[in-house]
Amino acid sequence: MKVFNGHSDIFLKVHEDRLLGRGDSLEEFREDFKEGEVDAAVLVLYTDEHAEDPRDYLREMGKTVARSLGENAHWITHVKSREDLSAEGPKILVGMEGMRGLSGAEELYQWKEELHLAHGSLTWNEKNIFAAGAAVPDREGGLTPEGRRALATMEELGIVVDVSHLNDRSTGEVLRSVHGPVIASHSNPRALREVARNLPDDLLKAVADTGGVVGLNSIGSFLGESEGERSLEGFFRHLDYTVNLLGVDHVGLGFDFTAFLEEYRGILPGEKGFPSAVDLYRESQIPRLLEGMRAMGFYEGEMEKIAHGNFYRLFSSVLR
Repeated sequence: MKVFNGHSDIFLKVHEDRLLGRGDSLEEFREDFKEGEVDAAVLVLYTDEHAEDPRDYLREMGKTVARSLGENAHWITHVKSREDLSAEGPKILVGMEGMRGLSGAEELYQWKEELHLAHGSLTWNEKNIFAAGAAVPDREGGLTPEGRRALATMEELGIVVDVSHLNDRSTGEVLRSVHGPVIASHSNPRALREVARNLPDDLLKAVADTGGVVGLNSIGSFLGESEGERSLEGFFRHLDYTVNLLGVDHVGLGFDFTAFLEEYRGILPGEKGFPSAVDLYRESQIPRLLEGMRAMGFYEGEMEKIAHGNFYRLFSSVLR
């Protein structure tokens, strides 16, 4: 069964490897994509929160990504338009997780032209000129005038708007400002796990009301507090709750796998500091998730929507 992953940080490793002189590492994920039947994935640009010059960091990462997409064109398709979503083999959509590295909304035109930006979230967890992220209390910030200009530009250019990483106030204000479908690419229900990065039921419903999709996240701390909850079974708990809340047409998969980053830094699955679910942390494990969904009683058609169809439908409707 084909899978559409709504959020991946693979480009962060690719960029770090470039900076360390290790060459391109996107090819390392080819077998995982094959085993997980990943048909499409949103791979994001990200501005390191510790970067002295966020604008320079983002531009350099953009150069790395452009080079990597060119060097891996033999096995992946860089999605530049909605027609590319129908290409054979794995497809990568370029996203931007947080716009801290932009000086204003007008720069989105350049990113669309140069990297065919398909997705964007206004913030990571910080407060910037566009909005306030999940680490910022609602009383301290929300959507700004520049953020509204960014939303209008994204809608004009056919860039999918993502509210994951925004605080509640910014999320609500974004949802009231847009005119098309919105995603929460990698967020879980806060009703099951009380953390700022998860969303309350009213905002999850508001995302669905735009015609949007909520992609469920496999990061252990977003699934639960105990080791047993930070697992595939914990993921199933969030999946069941979200489908019952929103309906099968508004739920997708936004795994946010980070094992490749933690293993790269010497932290192995199951060890203290390893953030992902202990048995769901890379693409090759996705078939176990699908088997579990069948055991839960999902019909094949429902599984296809959650695994692939809902995100595919949404991106097809927004991309030009």
